[in-house]
Amino acid sequence: MRHQIERTLFILLGIGVTVIPIYSQTKPKKPSFEVVSVKPTTVVGFNIAIPQGDRLTMSGQTLRMLMALAYRDSATGYEFEVFGAPDWMDSARFDVQAKADCSGGAISRDQQSLMMQSLLEERFQLKAYVETRDMPVYNLVVGKDGHKIKVSSDQTPPAPVVAFAPLCGSNPEGFKPPSMPPLPAPGADPSRFLSQLPRGGLYLMPQDGGVRLQGASVPISRLLDILKRLTARQVIDKTGLTDLFDITLKFSREGIAFLGQPGPTAAGPSVDGALVTPDPAPTLFTAIQDLGLKLEQARGPVQVVVIDSVRKPSEN
Repeated sequence: MRHQIERTLFILLGIGVTVIPIYSQTKPKKPSFEVVSVKPTTVVGFNIAIPQGDRLTMSGQTLRMLMALAYRDSATGYEFEVFGAPDWMDSARFDVQAKADCSGGAISRDQQSLMMQSLLEERFQLKAYVETRDMPVYNLVVGKDGHKIKVSSDQTPPAPVVAFAPLCGSNPEGFKPPSMPPLPAPGADPSRFLSQLPRGGLYLMPQDGGVRLQGASVPISRLLDILKRLTARQVIDKTGLTDLFDITLKFSREGIAFLGQPGPTAAGPSVDGALVTPDPAPTLFTAIQDLGLKLEQARGPVQVVVIDSVRKPSEN
């Protein structure tokens, strides 16, 4: 029998028929957490997902927040816009606890994103895919009179502003955020507080009914990151600016967004029959012109996440 098979194969090859091995078409399995607990919660508020050794504990998370951790641009860290979201995307909240296998050492941020995708697929029965769409974007450009941003006197590259500890990283005492000055008292001038913040980061805080944005020794890429989150659109750098800058900007909360959620409208609810007027500060789009910059509407390729199906997980 063996000689017959070999002879047949020889004949096939001899007459120009190529025998092609058939490989499995299944995709490589995504990394996942060892243990996962997901429970619905009615607690108001949420915590930022900060790894502690092999554990990732999150409370008050919406599906949008969890998807922001799972689907993001690996180069910029910016989360993808979501289409096909269910009506409970931003209302239902969950407490999530996950344990990772640390036998392979520290887990990169990209790997953590894949692990979060596995979590959503297993516990939320999420079926989604990433695609590129032609969508509205903003181009950040320099105005006709040139930029007016203060160039930092210290152009030494600042130390990275660490937002999260690595999962399974070598940090036995737990994550410690960068040293921050004491928060100012309510109603106090925040200038001193903001001037003591670490170099390289841009910081948002409420002030006089509006929002203040300030940072020292900031690359223009960091400003783009903030603008993406505030406008809920992709922002493309067309400035050509390469210096580090000291940035101070005050604007109203009118029309700004975060994590893709619409911002407040121009007029708020009535109080004792009187309509609440918009914040006295200019809008973000007007205020940024004080820096000699402009956000221009355009269209461009944007990666998005499209949800085919998803459902609320049952409690463990």
